[in-house]
Amino acid sequence: MADIKKTVKNAASQVAETSKQVADRARETASGVAERSKDALHALSQGASDATNYLEKQGENATGAVSSGLKATARTIRENVPQDGPVKEAGFGVAQQFSNAASYLDEQGLQGLADDVSAVIKKSPVAALAAGIGFGFLLGLTVRSRSY
Repeated sequence: MADIKKTVKNAASQVAETSKQVADRARETASGVAERSKDALHALSQGASDATNYLEKQGENATGAVSSGLKATARTIRENVPQDGPVKEAGFGVAQQFSNAASYLDEQGLQGLADDVSAVIKKSPVAALAAGIGFGFLLGLTVRSRSY
């Protein structure tokens, strides 16, 4: 009977030791998983931040390019418009609108443009929808005529 008690006691001790080892390994594994998850989340956050910065920079570059193009178009119109008559006034008026658009983009940027477009859409959603449909129709005709 003493041998059975000793065997049971040894078995219980081994089970307790094994349970402790399993629990320690589980804690280590959970800690490792938590640490890797934390690292992955940090890397994902950093990647999102980098992507946002890149897109902001590209938006600034695009805004600058569009503004430069508008200014160049205005300059070209002014240089090539006839020097007298009603065409001169119309040409200078169109050139001035291109210059105004370039100045607006320089001052407001893409965010200002997006805010203004959003305000116009909220103010007149039906007109904005009609303009969008018309623009889409014209774009479709342009694309269709180029595909033939």
